[in-house]
Amino acid sequence: TTAKDKTAVDAGFSITDNTIIDSAWDGTNDMDNIILPAATVGNYVVIRQTAEADGADKSLIVDCASGETFAGDDVLSIGTGTAAQSDVSAATDTRLTIGNGGTSNYGWGAVGDSVVFFCRTAGKWNVKIGSCGGNGTGAGGTVAFSAP
Repeated sequence: TTAKDKTAVDAGFSITDNTIIDSAWDGTNDMDNIILPAATVGNYVVIRQTAEADGADKSLIVDCASGETFAGDDVLSIGTGTAAQSDVSAATDTRLTIGNGGTSNYGWGAVGDSVVFFCRTAGKWNVKIGSCGGNGTGAGGTVAFSAP
């Protein structure tokens, strides 16, 4: 387990294989420039919240390493599962963005919420929401895969 305080989280970082990141992201800045390690079969990464991401309208942004992608057809859903809070990965997607919606009723980002990345096929990351308590009604926030 590797602890990342607010400063480290806000600055961005590359993650190493088989690591659990305890993230003190509080939602006042984007948690971006987070880079997954090479997708090697059997490896995993977990990002677990240790602070409330209840700040402004900010996002957790995770990118695959260069030349790699998310596996296709992974379904993610947070909060109340509205259309904006759900998405399905395409085999060409390289970025995952989870937004807190700038509200106290966010669907992901509460203490204990997590996102799990795991590799079943070389060069491809599968992803699932490991825990998602959110806060309040859970109606705020978004989930989106993309290939920027």
